Amino acid sequence: MTAQNLAALLRARSVAIVGINQPGKFGGQVYANLKALGYPGAIFGVNPNYDTLYDQPCYPSLQALPESPECAILGVSNARLTAVLQEAADVVIPSAVIFASAHSVQEGLANIAHAHHMTVCGPNGMGFIAYGHRLAASGYPVLPSPPGNIALITHSGSVFDALTQNNRGLCFNYAISPGNEMVTTMADYMHFVMDDPTTRAVALFLETVRDPQGFITALAQAAERDIPIVALKVGRTRHAARLAQAHSGALAGEDAVFDAVFARYGVRRVKSLDEMMDTLELFATGMRPPTRHVAAIFDSGGERSMFVDMAESDEVTFAPIGAPTRARLAAALDPSLEPVNPLDAWGTLNDFDRTYAECLIR
Repeated sequence: MTAQNLAALLRARSVAIVGINQPGKFGGQVYANLKALGYPGAIFGVNPNYDTLYDQPCYPSLQALPESPECAILGVSNARLTAVLQEAADVVIPSAVIFASAHSVQEGLANIAHAHHMTVCGPNGMGFIAYGHRLAASGYPVLPSPPGNIALITHSGSVFDALTQNNRGLCFNYAISPGNEMVTTMADYMHFVMDDPTTRAVALFLETVRDPQGFITALAQAAERDIPIVALKVGRTRHAARLAQAHSGALAGEDAVFDAVFARYGVRRVKSLDEMMDTLELFATGMRPPTRHVAAIFDSGGERSMFVDMAESDEVTFAPIGAPTRARLAAALDPSLEPVNPLDAWGTLNDFDRTYAECLIR
């Protein structure tokens, strides 16, 4: 297949909503999302049941449009998908978004897309949001948010919804729900977002990898460009892997293979959404550690011990400190406290602000 034009999808300058509808219905929500984000491009409504909607013309078909948009957002059922995607291909629309499951028709849809070099988001997904371009191609409620510097690509629609509506101040430049990746894969999206200069990190929630070679190439590109990848890979256990396959038809693969690949390319693997958000908040700042070692100061010996246990399990190492540093710490600490890293500086509480300030100054 010829290289896909993801710009026509994720930066579409005009869209057609096939199945546009009244407020409260799926096609109406697609329109509402575009308006809520302030989408500046042309929006064409396609629904033969209406002459006008939202104070603008409503067209009976894609062929009836006055011009071909860059993206067709298909808010239609499985029964209509094949005919509508073929019509989009006939009028040379380069990209499409499919939300329906495409059960029993996916192969035919893929053949149409490949034959016409179309980029397709989905099927069986939530669509996408390109915040910097104020483009929301989704039929689910979208909250406006300022564009950020994290690109989110997730196989879970619920994760797409939850993370884009987070209240932790974490903002994305792209949020993409690739669904079954019928044509356009997670790897394709990774390459695209990493070419965007606003991307500081990429967040992946993945059930499987459908394009192994493309995925490896994308990870290598991220490592070369020093763009952190934070991955939450589900299906680590056999039971979870079976459930993942039942959910989307995805074969989760051996977890040890993912561990090895992630370690090879420096992917930060996390085990929960909370850990993912914490990690992304750090990378969103753009700050990078100058060394693999850490230094830490505590006000509790017990909490220090807990931290050391956690550090060891995650293979975090502590920076060695030299004699001059130990001497300076000893002069600031209570005599009962040892000048080591990590440091417990609490002591007897006397003049604690001066003690901590002195211990923290380089």
